Amino acid sequence: MRDFFITGLIIFTILSCEDKSEVTDSGYSNFEVNILNEVNTYRNDQSLATVEMNDIMWEQARIHSQMMANGQKDPGTDNINERYQVIRNQIDSIANLQTVVAFRINESTDLLNYWLSFPSFSKIVKGDFNYTGIGVAENNDGVKYTTQIFAKIILEEE
Repeated sequence: MRDFFITGLIIFTILSCEDKSEVTDSGYSNFEVNILNEVNTYRNDQSLATVEMNDIMWEQARIHSQMMANGQKDPGTDNINERYQVIRNQIDSIANLQTVVAFRINESTDLLNYWLSFPSFSKIVKGDFNYTGIGVAENNDGVKYTTQIFAKIILEEE
């Protein structure tokens, strides 16, 4: 019963604070897709491999952003190991996981520039990754919270 209550509370939290921008056919918000496009354009311009959206990582990024928007988490990387463990339990062969976060940034270009302005975040954006999950949530005041998780997943030779 307790698990049912917690699941219901998480679903209510997700629905009450999700990013209120339009949603694409894939379920990602337009802002999430714009961030992905900005990051991949930058990575391509730097001769780096682009990253592909992963739904498991997207879900974890979105949950974290929604918790920040609800004031349940500091705008940072609280509980990062828990998120990483959930991802590792569902995806085999993860060599590396890293996270960047931001809040109060409403344009994808500004968001990328913000991340690139900090050496630790810049290193992550430029890192050796092939998958990502981007989650955006907006609080009742219209403030956006963004979490982007990057992963290097070792793919089996086909």
